[in-house]
Amino acid sequence: MVVVLLLAIALVAWSLHLMQQALSNKEFSLMLAGTLVASAAAALVVVYFLGNSSLRYLLSVDRNAYTTYNAPVTANESFASVRQATVLADWNRLVEPLE
Repeated sequence: MVVVLLLAIALVAWSLHLMQQALSNKEFSLMLAGTLVASAAAALVVVYFLGNSSLRYLLSVDRNAYTTYNAPVTANESFASVRQATVLADWNRLVEPLE
């Protein structure tokens, strides 16, 4: 966190320096460069916080949820044959035009 914060502060300082040079030299290109560097600093902070929050979310997900939702179909299930028949019918319907 500290490294990202220091990098963002350094980018903002550099963009302010570029903008100050742009005003003193009356150059549009330096002003544009300063704006781009400032937007890069803002994007860096946004991406850091989005990545941090999504990583925190992924680590908080129940590890048993994956096995619950992706349980294999077994013969003991009452709808196992229906599910298998539906998949096979869809497969046959998709493969017929290829033959």
